[in-house]
Amino acid sequence: MYRIIFLFIVIAFMPTRILFAQEGAIKGQLIDAKTKTPLAGANIQIMDTPFGAACDQNGRFFIPRVSVGAYALEFSYVGYQATVKTDVIVKPGRITNLEMELQPTLLETETISVSAAYFVETADQPVSTINFSGEEIRRAPGSAGDVSRIVMGLPSRNLAGEPNIRLTVNEFPKLLEVASSIDFVVTEYGVAYLTGRSVRERALALIDIAHPEDRAGLVERAKEARLIYRDQIYLDSGHCYPEELSSVHTFKDGLKVRFRAIRPSDEEEMRRLFYRFSSEAVYYRYFSPVKAMPHNRMQKYVNVDYRQNISIIGLVGESGAGSIIAEARYAAMPDRPYADTAFIVDEDYQGKGIATYLLNMLIRIAKERGLQGIVADVLATNTPMWKVYEKAPYPLKTTRKTDYYHLSITFDEDREVPISTPAGNRHS
Repeated sequence: MYRIIFLFIVIAFMPTRILFAQEGAIKGQLIDAKTKTPLAGANIQIMDTPFGAACDQNGRFFIPRVSVGAYALEFSYVGYQATVKTDVIVKPGRITNLEMELQPTLLETETISVSAAYFVETADQPVSTINFSGEEIRRAPGSAGDVSRIVMGLPSRNLAGEPNIRLTVNEFPKLLEVASSIDFVVTEYGVAYLTGRSVRERALALIDIAHPEDRAGLVERAKEARLIYRDQIYLDSGHCYPEELSSVHTFKDGLKVRFRAIRPSDEEEMRRLFYRFSSEAVYYRYFSPVKAMPHNRMQKYVNVDYRQNISIIGLVGESGAGSIIAEARYAAMPDRPYADTAFIVDEDYQGKGIATYLLNMLIRIAKERGLQGIVADVLATNTPMWKVYEKAPYPLKTTRKTDYYHLSITFDEDREVPISTPAGNRHS
């Protein structure tokens, strides 16, 4: 009995650094076995655990705070043969380094491409536009100064009502003689940016701009062809994509951020955003120390129905090559006309008013859709998020829970939501 008590006392008062010494980390790089180029966005999963990581743009990954022991790691990437490495030893206080290569798999008969047809002019069809400077056209690989060689514009369906976004164009062998030079594909449902993206990302981007009635079939055929994951989620919400929510805003220091509703093809960029966050930022957002964001979890996050749930992302950089630096969402509550809200902003871009701008966007959208207010749970120590909600254009009510506050904002029908960042608000 005394030995058990003594052991408890020793562990309870053991210095934190000694306890953490029972953990290690795994890092490394993943490259193409033939070209030796890094595989940005490839997935690494510690088998039989929820932990893993995704490679950055240099193919490097890092998995922190792994318990001491021996593990099997699975390395996977669409278009490559999945590889499992066993007997990966994690030692206390040490970093295990891995250098891995993946063998590409050939998909000779199943390639995503497009077939051309004339535009059908209709009065109620939405329009997507994209602008290029002369310098951008000149720099584009294979363009030879001709914009038509890097952009393909076509309707989602041809005059016969057949889809123009297809899994293969084997029946049109002479259609795309310069297919490798195409950087953008444009339909009335948006723009698919193809340059620098993986096969899986390109497939999802093209499906995003296909006719809504064709998307479910494309998803299933792309699964069969192993262009996308077998468990890829598809929500029949293509008709509901809120293109009208897209906007551009300039913040402090001339920072220009583009905002739009999230799409399924944003999965990899959202995963990269997650892995840029500190442990504290992750805990503030998820109320738990989430260490990994694997595909099966992130794809649920980027697939929203646009009816009961809305997710707005903020991007910086050139169109098609930009990075997601912020995300805000609400989920309508089933038992009352309110929506639960949450935000996250890249730590390098905090303090510029982006979260406040997103809050105003969510309030305006929720109000237009008939909701009467929003709610949120915020940790008592999350001071920056407190300040964001205090700037809301409507009164803020708080209820203290154990280690967090429940916030509630009820809309005032006579008060308009500002388009730009508000000056402030009283706290009740």
